[in-house]
Amino acid sequence: MKLMDLFGDVIELKKGGKILIYLALGYFSYLMILITLQYIPIDFDVAFLSVKQKEIRWVYYQIAFFTHVYMSIFVLLFGLLQFSASLRKKYARFHRFVGKSYVFLIIGFAGPSGLI
Repeated sequence: MKLMDLFGDVIELKKGGKILIYLALGYFSYLMILITLQYIPIDFDVAFLSVKQKEIRWVYYQIAFFTHVYMSIFVLLFGLLQFSASLRKKYARFHRFVGKSYVFLIIGFAGPSGLI
């Protein structure tokens, strides 16, 4: 696996480094899924929303918050698919579609809704 460091240099990872990166990705994905599942079904008095009771009364805040939370499910899935070298090689068109969808979801939905 090759990664790029902060200065643009390509770094070749050995097997242990690859495993460590995949473990970190898996762990943080698991944490994001746990956070997202707290809001299914829609509940206004759970987790982060329990301290945002004044704001959650506003409809625009509800729409923005739940758009942001539910988009994370798709962004996480699409982002993880982008790491598959075999998917990229065998199904290049699908890989590009998933990548474009990933960018569209972040720029169009997850990012702006997170700013509210």
